[in-house]
Amino acid sequence: MLLPEKSEVKNRIKKLYEAICRNDTDWDAVLIIDRITQYYLTGTMQDGIFALRHDGTYAYFVRRSYDRAKAEGLI
Repeated sequence: MLLPEKSEVKNRIKKLYEAICRNDTDWDAVLIIDRITQYYLTGTMQDGIFALRHDGTYAYFVRRSYDRAKAEGLI
């Protein structure tokens, strides 16, 4: 399986952020729980939550294997 470049993953997160801002200016955070979408945004498919805040910061919280997520993830 081909993994995207780190810059591509960052670009995907940026595009998501811009799309949310275009559609709603009054939001605080978006939580993504779908694993396929998390894989698209992080490069790893874990049991976790991807959080994107209105200030543009984001975090990926994994339930089990932090080391695996860190090794596989691109953010």
